[in-house]
Amino acid sequence: MGAEAAASNTALPARTDRVLNRRWVITLTLALVTLVVYFVSCRGEGAGFDYLVRQAYAFAHGRLDVDEQPLHLQELLPWHGKWYVVFPPVPSLILVPFVAIFGRGFFQPLLSIVLGAVNVGLAHRLFLRLFARPATDIPDTGAATNDSGTSVANWLALLYAFGTIQWYHAEVGSAWYATQIVALTFMWLFLLEATGRGRPVVCGLLVGAAHLSRLPCLFAAVFLPLYQRDVFFDGRRPRLRPFILLALGVLPALVLNAFFNYARFGTLKDVQFIHLQLLPAIGQEHNYRFGLMSVRYIPEHLKEILTAMPLWRSSFPYVIPSEFAMAIWFTTPAFVLMLRARRREKLWLPSVAAALAVALPSLMHGGNGFTQFGYRHTLDYMPFLLLLVGLGMRGKVDPWTRGLIVASMLVNLWGVLMISRFGIFGF
Repeated sequence: MGAEAAASNTALPARTDRVLNRRWVITLTLALVTLVVYFVSCRGEGAGFDYLVRQAYAFAHGRLDVDEQPLHLQELLPWHGKWYVVFPPVPSLILVPFVAIFGRGFFQPLLSIVLGAVNVGLAHRLFLRLFARPATDIPDTGAATNDSGTSVANWLALLYAFGTIQWYHAEVGSAWYATQIVALTFMWLFLLEATGRGRPVVCGLLVGAAHLSRLPCLFAAVFLPLYQRDVFFDGRRPRLRPFILLALGVLPALVLNAFFNYARFGTLKDVQFIHLQLLPAIGQEHNYRFGLMSVRYIPEHLKEILTAMPLWRSSFPYVIPSEFAMAIWFTTPAFVLMLRARRREKLWLPSVAAALAVALPSLMHGGNGFTQFGYRHTLDYMPFLLLLVGLGMRGKVDPWTRGLIVASMLVNLWGVLMISRFGIFGF
């Protein structure tokens, strides 16, 4: 009896190890396939918008200003006789060693292609944790894994890789797009930490790194206290210590960003976009009639997010992408599954709150992200939308769910082929 019990106690962890190893194989396969598909899809049209490479080259040579070139000045700000890139510094800092080796000719889309594939792997690990927990802690069951939950995680990762607008924006890799892909890498790492060990300082550092890639991502920090409510709150009363630790984690990014601005523009604030708006060509292009930020822009953004459609033509191919904007449910039909997410689920409130918090600065901004496939500002809060989709799948991948995910993949394949391969699009 004792020997049999001992044998059963040792067999289950071994089986669990095999299951977890198979999951790692799936994760690595998904990431590798994504890398190949993104690389093959790339036609190089984003390489000319190489502001991140320019900034990395300047960093490598001990400078903050960049060499002005008369090709694409949209994101170059003239200031006291010098030119500055307006993007936050982390994406360019990542590129410094590569630019130091390969020079200014480094192919910038490689950054977003590689990290886009990494993002899919990170997302898959998160989905497995949240939707496919091992069942070894349940007594008297022979289950070593939740097979249905694993299927949810796998399909959700496929949706992210090939059924969302990450595919197009990662393979194009212009500076605007690449910064968002870099920010997503830190956002996925943040969520892995927040749903795992949940260390506030580490979470703060990761959110800070995302913020230094894409400024609105700072507000993703609200996810942690809402998800780890028992840690951050005693009933309804907040506990001071974890909030202080979270703030301490975020603080280095805020300090670095402030000094980065001061060294360039003599102020601790992010004023580069305000100055950029004042340039005549840029102001006319984006039509900031209510200033850089205003709540009066929100209805316009919501209309584009929910109702913007592709363009119809009287001749072949009849339907073409609009690079101005397209509704998120059109480019990713599987997003309708978010409507099925149950509010009582632990993930629901943190995901909704974080998505809204990150989205708000973009919704109040005068520009909508043009040019783009779909509505690219959703990349900033894409992880939270996918978590809500995962909740809407309700633990299984039924034919309706599979159909929506396949449809999402086909729409994004259409977008990549039409814009990048054939150069067919409108505004």
